[in-house]
Order: sequence, then structure tokens, then C-alpha cells
Amino acid sequence: MEKTSPLSNPSALTPEAFLHALASVPWFLRLGEPDPLDPEATRIYDWHEWPGPESSAVEPLGSRTQAWYDELMADAGPRRQAAQALWDRIQQVVIEQARKAVPYDPDEDSWHGPTAAVWLAAWVVATIGCSLLLGREVPSEALDHWRWLLKGHWPCGYAWDPVEGEPVRLMVL
Repeated sequence: MEKTSPLSNPSALTPEAFLHALASVPWFLRLGEPDPLDPEATRIYDWHEWPGPESSAVEPLGSRTQAWYDELMADAGPRRQAAQALWDRIQQVVIEQARKAVPYDPDEDSWHGPTAAVWLAAWVVATIGCSLLLGREVPSEALDHWRWLLKGHWPCGYAWDPVEGEPVRLMVL
């Protein structure tokens, strides 16, 4: 039986407890491996299958994740400075930890899958941490990404409903 991590429900943690527990995340250690959650995702199995940041499956990640940040900072009010400081701290911690598992290159751009993976992970985790700090509900979409990151995978895009034009599930490496 798989042991449940306290990180599986980050909403129950303080921002500091969440930040310190990040050291136990298996950052990208199960890329391409089968997972019991596979039926819930569109799976890719190699970096070369990732369609890149301008593809219709991946491009919306930028605007959707930016909206998480914008909403957090707009609602932070007098705690904006503290929220920004925590955001920056979490980003630094995640990049330092996650980059060890993949061929991350800070001189690359978003077309480099491993670098994009680390950046997106840092953004998702900072969204969760700042939501905790501000007492806000963590966006459910961020929690969907987090669930895969916590299992060692990279949620790297979306499969879209062609009729509704909405994401129906994540694309995951």
C-alpha cells in the first residue's frame, strides 16, 4: 500500500511546512513510466513527444498559470510584499531541487522541455504556497498539476474538448 504524503493535501499545511516538505518530492523521477492515473491523462513518454510551448496543447499553460499569479497578487492587498517574497523563495527552492533530475539549462528557453518542466513546476508550487499564505483556496487546476508532479511526472499540456474549447485532461510525461 502506497504511503500518503502530507503533500498530497497541501491545503492542510502552513506555507513553511509546505516549503520544507518540498525536499521529499520525487521531481521528474518517473517521467515516461506508467502510472495508475494514466487513464485520466493524455500520456507522452519521451521529451521528444512534447509538442513545444507554441502548440495548441501547451500554449494555454502560459496564460492559465499567469492568471493564477495575477489573481493571487491582486488579492494580496497589504500582504503583497510577503506573497511576492514567498513566491520568489519557492521558485528558487523548486528550481534548485527539480533541476537535479533533468537536463535543465538556465540558458535555454521554453522550447527546451527539461527547462520548461522545471519552470512550470516552480510556478505551480509557488501558486500553491502563496494560496496557503493568503488563506485562499488553491486553484483546482494547480492541484491537478501538483498531483502529477508529486508522483514524479510532468504535466506539460492539455488535451482539449474540440466542441467546448476547454481542457478535458492534462498531457503528462
